[in-house]
Amino acid sequence: MEHKKAIQGFYVGERVLYHPVGSVSSASVGRITQILTDPELVGQERPVTIHADPCHPRIVIQNEHTGKKTAYRPESIIRKVNETESFPKGFGIAGISELETEEGRHIPMEYPQPRKVHGSPSPGQRVTYHPVGASPVTSTGLVVDVITEPRIVMAGDRGEITVHATEKHPRIVIRNDHTGKEIPYPLESLVSVE
Repeated sequence: MEHKKAIQGFYVGERVLYHPVGSVSSASVGRITQILTDPELVGQERPVTIHADPCHPRIVIQNEHTGKKTAYRPESIIRKVNETESFPKGFGIAGISELETEEGRHIPMEYPQPRKVHGSPSPGQRVTYHPVGASPVTSTGLVVDVITEPRIVMAGDRGEITVHATEKHPRIVIRNDHTGKEIPYPLESLVSVE
C-alpha cells in the first residue's frame, strides 16, 4: 500500500506538538511516521485497523518519550516544532505561555482565548468552533439545527447517538465545511458566530 508523504501541510518525518488521544489539556511531542488515506492494519503486538480515507486521513505519530506509535486526526496536531525545541516528559499545555529551547530562547506558544458566545445561533448561520473539547484547534461550519430536547441523531462516524439537550443547555448541530459531517456540539464549543 502506498502512503502519502504529506497532508494538510504536515510531512512524514516532521516533528510535531500534538494532543494525545483523549486529552485536550496536555500535549506531547513526536515524529510523523505515516500518513494514512486508506484503512490499514497497524501494530505488532495487537494489530488494529485504522479507518482512514482521503477525506478523513490519519497521521501516525511516534511519541518522542515513549516510542509508541498512535494514529491521530490532523486536527490533533497543534503545530510543527523545530529540532532545537525541548520539552520535559509529561509537560502540559494548560497555563503554558512559552517553552524554552535548548539554546535558552523562549518561544511563545499561541493558543486562542475562548470567547463567550452570547445566545444560541440559528440554523443557516456560519460558526467557528472547537471540534475537539478544549483544543486550540478550530473549524468552521454551518449551523443546521439547534436541539433543545433529548433526541436521537446521526453523528458522523459515531452513528446514532442520543443528544441530551435542554432549552438551557442546547446542542448546536454543525455541518463541518471540510468533512461535510453534521455533529452536535455544546454551546461552549463555539468561538464565534457570523
